[in-house]
Amino acid sequence: MPSLAPRRLAVLPIALLLATVGSTAAARPTGEPQACANCHYESSDGPNIEVAFDNAAPATGETVVVTIALEAVWAQALRTGVYLTTERGEFGLLEPTATRYAMDGVLTGVLHAMPRDLDAQGRAQFQFEWTAPAEIGVTDFTVWSITGNTNGDSADDHHSTKGASIAHGCTGVYYYPDDDGDGFGDVASGELSCEPIAGLIVQAGDCDDADAMINPDAVERCNAIDDDCDGDGDEGLEPGIYYLDGDGDGYASDLATPEYACNNVEGYTPDRGDCKPDDPAVHPGAAELDNGIDDDCDGTIDEVDPVDPDPAGTDDGGVGDTGDADAGQDDDAGGCAVGPRGSATWAWLVILAAAARRRRSAATA
Repeated sequence: MPSLAPRRLAVLPIALLLATVGSTAAARPTGEPQACANCHYESSDGPNIEVAFDNAAPATGETVVVTIALEAVWAQALRTGVYLTTERGEFGLLEPTATRYAMDGVLTGVLHAMPRDLDAQGRAQFQFEWTAPAEIGVTDFTVWSITGNTNGDSADDHHSTKGASIAHGCTGVYYYPDDDGDGFGDVASGELSCEPIAGLIVQAGDCDDADAMINPDAVERCNAIDDDCDGDGDEGLEPGIYYLDGDGDGYASDLATPEYACNNVEGYTPDRGDCKPDDPAVHPGAAELDNGIDDDCDGTIDEVDPVDPDPAGTDDGGVGDTGDADAGQDDDAGGCAVGPRGSATWAWLVILAAAARRRRSAATA
């Protein structure tokens, strides 16, 4: 098998294309075509482009069908067009009333003969034949496409571009640069080749080839970045606004600074309301104690029982013991109770009764 230079899956520079096909506008009733951007001015909402071959590994000289599927991004788009080029092989027209060659006698460029209406889903497609060259190798294609409305003003049209490649006469493999050395290549910079390419690898999937900590095998970190290249950032980590919890009681001060964090970041909490952020025993939901402190941060101090917070039968003259809540059982000063002070009272009553009896006896004698 002859040695073949690798072909990079990339879009051909527009300036090079313009130099090869003439100087008049594309999408005009007459004249030679140019890249869509030359006469359709908007670019922010160009259509999504997909390129498909009915045979992804044709033999040399074999003909394949190339399908260009387009999907509008611009919400007001009603119609679309396409311009397809390659540097080798020959195109054929499968839809001669709707497509044409870019230039008479030049079989390496084709485009729409008239715009095609988008369906209800904003989609349309064009099909062409392409015959592979006689030599083994890889051939690159470039697709330009536009979407527009029906007002006839090209300033309302939106264009986009995409590249594609096909191997013919060999089994093509994509090779990727691995600039950060993490074992995964840059998915956006693949090169299709019939032979291995020195310095490139076959494992793709790296969504940031400048950071070795970002690849499909990486552990997702709380950083608003897609570390594992699955299309989502911080998944499973409950990202959001968190606050520094200095005393570790699960609540931060109402004055704490909001920060982007996740549920796995130590020392942070999504909840505020701590009225004493340096005391882990004081926070919303804490048990209120008879201690002159707002333990549960509800704005009220010792609201358990301001009259007698002690259990019945255990008054000890502490804070809040303002009356006799435990009649007959108090173990502190004051109140009615049995015991030494009660016995003395009964003794005086007995003495007074005896004195009364003696007075009555003297009166009757």
